[in-house]
Amino acid sequence: AASTSSFGPAPMEEELSAAIASTITTFNSNNATSTTPSLSQEEAAAEAMSHFLLSNFDASSKETLPILFKLIDNLVKNPSNPKFQQINLSNNAIRNKVASKNGAIAFLESCGFQRGMDMGVSKLLFPENGSLENLLNCRVHLVKAAREVDLDNIPPAPRPPPATSSINTNNSSSS
Repeated sequence: AASTSSFGPAPMEEELSAAIASTITTFNSNNATSTTPSLSQEEAAAEAMSHFLLSNFDASSKETLPILFKLIDNLVKNPSNPKFQQINLSNNAIRNKVASKNGAIAFLESCGFQRGMDMGVSKLLFPENGSLENLLNCRVHLVKAAREVDLDNIPPAPRPPPATSSINTNNSSSS
């Protein structure tokens, strides 16, 4: 059995998260014009979810996927609510059912969450200029993963509120 730390993601998770963050940063800073291959946020989400499924048993995946759905769906439905813009990594349920699972944090980072600290607590933070469209695209990979492990009760896709929020509803990196 693989051991996981109760203080954060597994070491492999850290490496994957760093690679995805670097790839997304390169992609964004070069606006997809780089001559070196890099992944889009959607490709990074697919890769992270694939890593998650390959690294965790079906039972473990079935426990984590509903939480990932809830985290993304709550933010899509309530993008301006600070409660849903941050994920407390020291919360017992998040630490045990999400952060300890290889690929789960990397998946959330590919959805636009960024590691940060808030009042001395390690969190994943969704930026004010985060893309709801990207969140919904990442959610598609969650649905595929849920089907792959025969998860019961896949929640229907949430509808974002009317575009009055300060959070972007589209991806601004078009060419």
